[in-house]
Amino acid sequence: MSFLNRFLEVPARDDTLQSVIRNLEYLLNSRPGYGSRLREYGIADYLAQQGRKAAQVTILREIRDDILELEPRFRFRDITARGRDAELRLQIYVRGTLITKSGERPCTLWIQFHLPSGEVTVKPDVTVEGSHGA
Repeated sequence: MSFLNRFLEVPARDDTLQSVIRNLEYLLNSRPGYGSRLREYGIADYLAQQGRKAAQVTILREIRDDILELEPRFRFRDITARGRDAELRLQIYVRGTLITKSGERPCTLWIQFHLPSGEVTVKPDVTVEGSHGA
């Protein structure tokens, strides 16, 4: 169970994948200085970067770092950005291994990062072979 699930009024009763997704959305939608007094996490001010490529590199690095440090149920393998959509959401794919009670399984997460607002959504990528949405 995600640490942040403990603060829900009605505790979530879902599988490991949904718990990991919810935890990552909480973490990635946090902003430094607002999420915790103990440690900075979330995505920093990427708009201060000069140029679109530098901002993208910063976003990918910070997503990778947060997953590696704060989500032990997802063993990170790689991260790639595949462009922006018409609503200015950067399309990001994170591949790795989901660690569940019943064992390990390959998993790809689809992260949409809305560039103007910084809002992050995380979903299982069911279009990629080896991803499991259950």
